[in-house]
Amino acid sequence: MSQPKKWVFTELVQDSDEPEQLIAYAMYKADKDDLARQCSARLLSDSDIVNKLTSFHENIAYSDRRLQDYRDKAKRAVNQLVDSVSERVGAAYDQKIAAMMDNHQSDLQEKWKKWGEDAALYSILLSQYGISGLEKAFYPGSVAEFLAWLRQRFLHCSLSVLCHFSLLQSGTLPEIH
Repeated sequence: MSQPKKWVFTELVQDSDEPEQLIAYAMYKADKDDLARQCSARLLSDSDIVNKLTSFHENIAYSDRRLQDYRDKAKRAVNQLVDSVSERVGAAYDQKIAAMMDNHQSDLQEKWKKWGEDAALYSILLSQYGISGLEKAFYPGSVAEFLAWLRQRFLHCSLSVLCHFSLLQSGTLPEIH
């Protein structure tokens, strides 16, 4: 009595939604196609080619070791693909993070510069107009309005600087050199 016919596809592919198993079968088919091309190049007859391909199929289908070789080969191919994609994604991610950090550093330097300019202007204006107390800023007129605007702007810049210092203290931002 002969053994029941085994199919390489059903031996290699237990779950058709599993890419690794489908790749193992595709590798088997590529080897089978190579054999058919070699036989054809050697000018074997069609019946000899069919016999060679049938023999190849049976040698694979009934050999647990050769089936496992295809599974292992597919696993290595999938792992190489995942590693390659991971490296490319990681490099792109690192590049994007570096660009964001550069932009952030430029932004912070610009804010520091603006804060320094605003602080200097505020100091100059206070000394020029001789205003020493906050109560004088409530006098009606353009100087008082201007000083109120300037005070608000200075406060906004000061809050930005305080936020930056707190982020530096927490270690979430690098220092500007």
